[in-house]
Amino acid sequence: MNYVKLALGAAAGVALAASASAETVGIGSTKAGAVSQITATISKAVSEHAPGLQMRKQTLGGTQQYIPVVNAGELGFGISNIPQYYMAINGTGLSKGNKYDNLRLVTTMMRFTVSFVVPVKSGVTRISQLKGKRMPTGFKGAPLFVNMFNGGISTDGLTKADMKS
Repeated sequence: MNYVKLALGAAAGVALAASASAETVGIGSTKAGAVSQITATISKAVSEHAPGLQMRKQTLGGTQQYIPVVNAGELGFGISNIPQYYMAINGTGLSKGNKYDNLRLVTTMMRFTVSFVVPVKSGVTRISQLKGKRMPTGFKGAPLFVNMFNGGISTDGLTKADMKS
């Protein structure tokens, strides 16, 4: 019986030592939304299928908050869309004055297609027909959307001033 206890104890010790030697890496995430779901899924898949590697989701307020942390090497990974990545590495837009030159794209996971959607009964079929219409502005919780919105309406010659807020 003592041999069984010794074997079980040794096995437990080996298992604990193996799990203690597993490398843990973090992935930057948002609190909610698609990025939160994606990072949770990636973390689980890496932790379950990459021997010796554990990935943990690190929740921050948004991409703009974890870009500097990834850039500094304090966080192994983050999820970013191309416009925000571009602004980060060039020190423009949302990253104005802060050029993050220690970032690299690893993979493209999905296309980030954005479009204006209106009810069919509105009769709007092109962006120029949005002139004078009530549209959302500000986007405090998603500052990138300001750039996307302004860029979208400018493709047909409109500015924010052409909209009702």
